[in-house]
Amino acid sequence: MSKNPRPDFKLSIDTQLLIERLRELNYGENITYSQLSELIGRDVRTEAAHILRSAIHYLAREEAIFIGSVRGTGVQRLSESEWVKSIPVGARKKMRNLSRRMGKNLGYAPDEKLSREEIKERNTGIAFSEFLNHASREKEARKIIEAAPDDGRISTGKFIDLLSKKAS
Repeated sequence: MSKNPRPDFKLSIDTQLLIERLRELNYGENITYSQLSELIGRDVRTEAAHILRSAIHYLAREEAIFIGSVRGTGVQRLSESEWVKSIPVGARKKMRNLSRRMGKNLGYAPDEKLSREEIKERNTGIAFSEFLNHASREKEARKIIEAAPDDGRISTGKFIDLLSKKAS
């Protein structure tokens, strides 16, 4: 039995072509979506978006080559430092948006149409969405990063304690 439990999928020809081209990029170098689309004969922004995602994920996972998007125009080769900084920032932004939407959507349900248990569940969900929104702010992230030990490892309890303290 193999040590690697992942299935052995074969990359499509189009994915291989994109991988080869993206692998050639130097740090900071861009390539447009149009150029990538021309390479495989399909639009990588629409019908072949999954192929571009597959190529980008493959390069990150298998070769530690990191590709980021350049809004509306294409992609860019990122350094390891840029990659490590961009992932948490992007994830926190998505969490803020999702948590804000979650709280807003839960708030649409009127009390008079819910049971006491449903009201409790809804209000707990709203509080949770507010916590996630708060915890994912850049100011809060900075506070956690500054308080973390040199290796950056911090327990969940310590993380929550730091979030609950007012900035001094």
